[in-house]
Amino acid sequence: MNEVIERQERRYLVWRCVPSTELRGRRSPDSGCLMWSVRSTNKPLKGMMNAKMQAICKHCNNRPRLDAKNLYQFEDKYEAEIYCTELNGEE
Repeated sequence: MNEVIERQERRYLVWRCVPSTELRGRRSPDSGCLMWSVRSTNKPLKGMMNAKMQAICKHCNNRPRLDAKNLYQFEDKYEAEIYCTELNGEE
C-alpha cells in the first residue's frame, strides 16, 4: 500500500459558449451566445476525450459539453480571466 498519489494541479480553462451539435437533450433556440468564459478543474486534460466536461455559461446559462481541442488552458486564474476578457472584447 505504498502508492504515491499525484496531486492534480488546478487548471483554468477558457472556453467558448457555442450552439450544441448534439441531437439529444433539452433544446433551446438561443443556445450558444458565443461568449468566452473561464472554468476551473483538477482533472487532467491529457487524454481527455470529447465531451467529458460540462460547463455553465455565465452569460446565457447554456450548458455545453467542452471539447479539449477547443480550450485554452492556464495555470493562473488571473491570466485566464484577462485572456477571456480580451477575447470578449471587454475592458
